[in-house]
Amino acid sequence: KDWQKGQRPPRNIKALAPRKGLSVLLVDKPSLSQSFFALGHEGIHRKASNLDAVQAMNYVLGGGGFSSRMMQVIRSKGGKTYGVSSSFDANTLDGGFSVSTFTRTEETVNMLNLIRAELRRIATEPPTGSELDQAKGKIAGGYVLRFQTGSQLAGALARAQMYELGDKYVTNYPLRINALKTDQLGEAAKSVIHPDDLAIVIVGNAAKVAPLLKAAKIDFEQIAYTDPISAAERVAKLKAEGPITTAEKKAAAKLLKRALKAAGGLKRLKKVKTIRLSGRASMGNIKGS
Repeated sequence: KDWQKGQRPPRNIKALAPRKGLSVLLVDKPSLSQSFFALGHEGIHRKASNLDAVQAMNYVLGGGGFSSRMMQVIRSKGGKTYGVSSSFDANTLDGGFSVSTFTRTEETVNMLNLIRAELRRIATEPPTGSELDQAKGKIAGGYVLRFQTGSQLAGALARAQMYELGDKYVTNYPLRINALKTDQLGEAAKSVIHPDDLAIVIVGNAAKVAPLLKAAKIDFEQIAYTDPISAAERVAKLKAEGPITTAEKKAAAKLLKRALKAAGGLKRLKKVKTIRLSGRASMGNIKGS
């Protein structure tokens, strides 16, 4: 009801509470030779007055492919990755802002520092006139390509109606983008980018990544890639399972010893490079080998 009146919903949902500081989760997957990143914080909602400026600013930051700052600094100049991108998800309630990329394991901390440096720079060094012109050309210039079919136009109009934005929101979008100024993008960056308040997930080889994070004095929580991502689910799982008893450890060791013996011993298993499984399977009406 508040939303229908044009008022912003109250922040009474714990899951949407803004994070303070860096919250780093290291997901251990020993087989990886690279580290995969997902980091971000709360974003904006669909009816935010600066949504257009935020979208254009993000194009310059990391949403514009090879022309974005992140790609130029982190890939083209730094050689740390093949790809890095940023995006805002604007919905009825506040969406999220996220950055995703990957790099060599030994570059994990350097990559994290480079990303945060670019998040700071977009606020202190607003997009230049040429950067804004590029964003306008891509966003406004390519806008008509979204409406090549009747269903695409119907979808855009339906979304505008759903968010109570009106039909003019769809038809006037390129005009609004073309009217943006560099100072508007700078102000948008200052209001929506928070490089010191980030939720960060790193998936990589913890045996190599953890010492790098510790050396950089970055606090983190480490879990296995088979564990639930949700902290609440991990606590519930531990409570349900309880501690492993001495009898259970002995039984597990005995079972493992028998399995190794049946497979021909550990030396033989170490020589195995490929395993092929075969059998019958069915999916709906499709059945076969």
